[in-house]
Amino acid sequence: MNVFQTLCVALLVISGAAHAAIPAIEQAPGDVQGYIRCIQHTYAANQWQAGTVAQCRASNPAVRSLREGDYNGVTFTQAQNELYEQARAQWIDFDKSLREQLLSKRLAEQFKAANVLTSYSFERVARDLDTRFAEMNEAPFSWYPATKAPYTTASGLSLTQLHNAELGQFSQCLEAATTTLKVLTRAMFEGEVTGCTGDITQHNVDGSNGLYKPQAFRSVADQVWAQIASQQAQAEEAKRVRLAKEEAESWPNRIKVVLKQVFTGVLVIGALFIAWMVWRNLPAAAPTRGTGRRRQRHEDDDDDDEYVTPPTRQRHESRPVERKPDLNTFTLHHRRVSKATTPHWCASCIHWRGERVQHPVMKRDTYVKVGTIGNCAHKHPGSPYGMKHYDAGFHCKDFEDGGY
Repeated sequence: MNVFQTLCVALLVISGAAHAAIPAIEQAPGDVQGYIRCIQHTYAANQWQAGTVAQCRASNPAVRSLREGDYNGVTFTQAQNELYEQARAQWIDFDKSLREQLLSKRLAEQFKAANVLTSYSFERVARDLDTRFAEMNEAPFSWYPATKAPYTTASGLSLTQLHNAELGQFSQCLEAATTTLKVLTRAMFEGEVTGCTGDITQHNVDGSNGLYKPQAFRSVADQVWAQIASQQAQAEEAKRVRLAKEEAESWPNRIKVVLKQVFTGVLVIGALFIAWMVWRNLPAAAPTRGTGRRRQRHEDDDDDDEYVTPPTRQRHESRPVERKPDLNTFTLHHRRVSKATTPHWCASCIHWRGERVQHPVMKRDTYVKVGTIGNCAHKHPGSPYGMKHYDAGFHCKDFEDGGY
């Protein structure tokens, strides 16, 4: 037997086993009744879990075959066909009724029976019911029309309404707790936040401290704290202004202000008096200076008539007055004889032969006026030249003063 024949035999065996696994159609009415009882008992005992419908079908094979369509390719007699139609109609009618009853009524009743009081418990119970009865939204149940009743609390609130009511309760709790405190820090405020959230979470069905959308409660807390901080800042500013006003209106401060004004007035009057005195003396001083000049010229004329001033005395009188040298100006316009004075490193070993200027104070130092160009003299063993141009870039080791 080759591989192809082996595969054909295996397929025939599997096909035969599959056909053998299909229960007889005569078993279908009983399995449909068993399936209905399984569903009803599970629901009545509150044991419904995800996959309950699939388990009830598995315990009644004929219903599973009806679901999978295994009987579609089987040839029935007239009696068997009647059994098939009867069982199939009963199974479909039950599934339709089951979907309609659960979605439109039973789930909402179970939700209200949980008696949720917080939006956190609301969301938990609703998600649990939707997960447990998820098969009602799968085929073949999804083929049948049904309208799901919305989940509401015993007082008729939806999840959004209950959540908004909790946020309002939380905000009122914070305002009531903070208005009674004269001094409130951020740490004290956070303690009040914990207490106000505890007033809500204590009603959770599972006894946890969970909150539905906790970021919404955090946002409300931040808004309330921002208002409190603004009020505290305004109160501090009002207190500071009041204290400043009281200090400004106090007697010591008033005395200081009056003394300052008096002192300023005295300074102004003194300045005006000095200016008036200077202006008053200006006309009297001018003729005096003129008379002195005329008297001096008259005396000089008399002296010229009597004798002639010796030349030495005239030279002495015409000699300019010596002034203290301005070293800053000299330093800006002159450079000391060095390599910075001459280009191409000439001053490193070559003596400057250009125009030189002595330092006003340090007479021994030789300076060159900025911008002056000259020659350099050097002495080098074996070199016949005694002069070198200023722009020649010769580097030597010996240095000799050229006598300048």
